[in-house]
Amino acid sequence: MFKKKNKVEYSHHDGKTFKTSIKITGAKIAPVGIAAEYEYVASKLGVEGIDWELVQQTLIHGENDDFDILEIKTKNGTFKTYHFNISDFYGKY
Repeated sequence: MFKKKNKVEYSHHDGKTFKTSIKITGAKIAPVGIAAEYEYVASKLGVEGIDWELVQQTLIHGENDDFDILEIKTKNGTFKTYHFNISDFYGKY
């Protein structure tokens, strides 16, 4: 018997605000979901440690949803913020 791999999917939002947060679905456990956040940023900005670095990661508990906010510094010195809705996998191990 073969186990199906997690199929992580991202909503089609830009992640610049809570309202336009990127919802991650398909991650059954937190480590998979967290890895998906970093994979998403890498897909947009390149290789972590070369093209960008994490400045800060913040967990926010909303009224109905949980969010991770990643603050990123790019290699050219600009800062970007990505809001992820992590409600589907937060707290699941």
